[in-house]
Amino acid sequence: APLLKKSGSVIETQLASGLPLPAVNRPQMAEVLQNLIVNAWHAMPQGGKLRFATRAVERHDGRWVELRISDTGEGIAPENYAKIFTPFFSTKPTGKGTGLGLTVVQNILEQHGGVIDFVSALGQGTQFAISLPVDRKPGVLASPAPP
Repeated sequence: APLLKKSGSVIETQLASGLPLPAVNRPQMAEVLQNLIVNAWHAMPQGGKLRFATRAVERHDGRWVELRISDTGEGIAPENYAKIFTPFFSTKPTGKGTGLGLTVVQNILEQHGGVIDFVSALGQGTQFAISLPVDRKPGVLASPAPP
């Protein structure tokens, strides 16, 4: 967060109260957030707005908690949508990233029975949605939420 504020970015939060808590590995979830925040920071070199919003979601497969992280950065080109979770894929200049951040994020979330999705528009920013099950049952695979 200090890097974002130093770059002139504004951080907004819309956090729901009384959310159920999914069972998570806290250091791994911190790594998920760090990767997404660094990506947002890189996408907003002139500053911008980073927004965090949480909510509880009732689905056919139980209770879930959702975190949406939105930025007002440069967005993701449509031709890269299918590649962003691929290991070593990066649009950053050499030396500015390994192309592993979103792969790590996706793997951690899958280990927790969670999912990640995104929407993006060039020049308008990107929003990542992380969903984690609250009542995860052993052996039940998570499925993406319907659009």
